Amino acid sequence: MSYIYIERKLFSHPMWNDKPFARGQAWIDLIQLAQFRPSYFFIRKLRVDVGRGQLCRSQEELGQRWGWGRRKVAAYIASVAKEGLITVKAHDRIGVITICNYESYQVKRTTDGTTDDTTDGTTEGTYKKESKGRKGRKEYPLPPEGNFEAAWLSYPRQRRGDKEKAQFAYSRALKKATGDEIQTGIASYAASEEVAKGFAKGMAAWLNDSRWTNQYAAKKQRGPALC
Repeated sequence: MSYIYIERKLFSHPMWNDKPFARGQAWIDLIQLAQFRPSYFFIRKLRVDVGRGQLCRSQEELGQRWGWGRRKVAAYIASVAKEGLITVKAHDRIGVITICNYESYQVKRTTDGTTDDTTDGTTEGTYKKESKGRKGRKEYPLPPEGNFEAAWLSYPRQRRGDKEKAQFAYSRALKKATGDEIQTGIASYAASEEVAKGFAKGMAAWLNDSRWTNQYAAKKQRGPALC
């Protein structure tokens, strides 16, 4: 099978984000939004587990990404599901979309900078980069890959703030911790007494301060008021 390598930076380029999206553009967007490894996030305090090759998005959110109306999004999702490209399972008004044959859209990066036709979906291994001023090659660990969209949806909605700033802060945070560590910290923070009292910090600032390492007191269970 032949592949075209696409750098993920393309998906933040103004040319890519020119709206409305074409149908093929929307399909590529679904693939790049899918989880490369299992993860989870919270919707209205309920945990939603998302597996490899799955994504969880509302029709409203996809419509905003693609510059489409909700009816067009619904019709498109139904059409690609009918073609057998995806399956959809409703979860509390938000659809969990599974990309069928997800492995066929992935390639595995090898240690010599090439790719092969198989993948395990991880970022383990190394790549080789020319060292300036030295002969030969030096191996560096692969950069960490997290899941910003899952983190964004799990963070307290009222204080998410600017999404681009939060995404930039998230990419910097990945140099200090894994995506799972950050996600666990966000889950703890979202269920904390601090957030329940309305003192939630903006997501970008929370990430910049490495607050996923903090210990948060769980939200207190408040009983009925006494007369």
